[in-house]
Amino acid sequence: MRIKTSQSNGDWQLREISGQSSLASQNEAVLHFGLGSASVVDSLIINWPSGSTELFTNIQANQKLQVSEQFVASVEPEPGIASEFFLAQNYPNPFIPETTIRFGLPKTSIVTLEVFNLLGQKVSTLINESQPAGNYQLKLNAADFVSGVYVYRLTAGGQVFSRKMVVLK
Repeated sequence: MRIKTSQSNGDWQLREISGQSSLASQNEAVLHFGLGSASVVDSLIINWPSGSTELFTNIQANQKLQVSEQFVASVEPEPGIASEFFLAQNYPNPFIPETTIRFGLPKTSIVTLEVFNLLGQKVSTLINESQPAGNYQLKLNAADFVSGVYVYRLTAGGQVFSRKMVVLK
């Protein structure tokens, strides 16, 4: 992470902070740092292990900012409309490091697709938005996940579906 702040005397300060993940937060860095006399973070740049970069600007000091990397490569609609809500088993399973998750929506719905470890801790939110009716396939790149069994859960149309998947390294 790189943090750029302007001090009360007009000087700029640039800090670079490193963090590492753990089993409990594989895609989150929990860091605490002082800003000196700065009251605003002018820019915060996060370089994630996957290679993606996020930029945040004009962040007020003395607050908690929670940012998580998303592992979704793409969500693509497939031909046709589903006749019912469904969540298919990912394929391949077990996998290294990419798998495909298919699901169907018979009507436009708010869709949440999340991944949990076996301790019940959320590892990633893959989708959290409205999707039109249809059949979908999602490519999940879990290169930053540790080896193990995970549960992915789809919530849509007032229904909840869960499946297990195995990540190998």
